[in-house]
Amino acid sequence: MEGHLTIRPGDWISGGYSYKFVNGIHSATDYIVTAKVTLNVTCPKGGGPGGTITILLGMAGTGSNAPTAVYAVPANNSDWLPTGDANSVLSWDGSVQAPDLCNGNPMDNSAGAVFMATVSQNPPTGSKVDWRFKYRDPNAKGKGNVNCLDTTDPRRNDAATCGASWSETFRDP
Repeated sequence: MEGHLTIRPGDWISGGYSYKFVNGIHSATDYIVTAKVTLNVTCPKGGGPGGTITILLGMAGTGSNAPTAVYAVPANNSDWLPTGDANSVLSWDGSVQAPDLCNGNPMDNSAGAVFMATVSQNPPTGSKVDWRFKYRDPNAKGKGNVNCLDTTDPRRNDAATCGASWSETFRDP
């Protein structure tokens, strides 16, 4: 989604997800989500073997990096939640500053990212759920070191800085 990224230690990397209930005829439910995005990086200029950068995804827009988010989904709602707008701050669920996995050298992320989530519904609705996710390192795109969850930074409102395309949609089995 982001392409071939050169990530530097301290870069802000943000991640987010969006989901929707496929069946528009369901009861109200609490949808409980524990999610993360992982990026594997290598060290093409030396400094170590690389590793994994993990972005914990908590409540949208809070920047809390809480391990679990609880969403109250109204009955019959089939809209993208927490938002379908990829440029909204609500589309970002967590951010982290990149660790130094290459002893000061740039890290290479050419393999993209992996999204993982554990979910439950209370009460269960029987509806399948469609998912999509995204991640962004504005500094790797030449847009400055911006935390896309920081609403006090006016650069976060610029789509070229914090806008990121959603992944393809996939259905929770």
